[in-house]
Amino acid sequence: MRVCLFMKELRSRYMRMIVFFDLPSITSTDKRNYRKFRKFLIENGYLMMQESVYCKLLTNYGACQLEVDHIRRNKPPAGLVQCLQITEKQYASIKYICGEAKFDKVNTTDRVILL
Repeated sequence: MRVCLFMKELRSRYMRMIVFFDLPSITSTDKRNYRKFRKFLIENGYLMMQESVYCKLLTNYGACQLEVDHIRRNKPPAGLVQCLQITEKQYASIKYICGEAKFDKVNTTDRVILL
């Protein structure tokens, strides 16, 4: 029986919670709320993927639901906050595209290539 419980724990499905937010930053109160929410995310283990996009690894779907409730309780009064829950396998398939290649002459037969 103990082995079955251990195997069940191994099969727990790791999830990623991705939080997107677009908060106003016009007044000093808006800016304070933005900083407070960003600090809340960082203190709770979120890592910045891009500006206003944060991500956290969670153990299963239930933990994701608790995290959504936690975010809902700490969201700023104004602005948009969105939560996306995906599996770790889906997260691992993200393709990172960083700008365009600027090397026009890399596929040549020249012996010397000036970059």
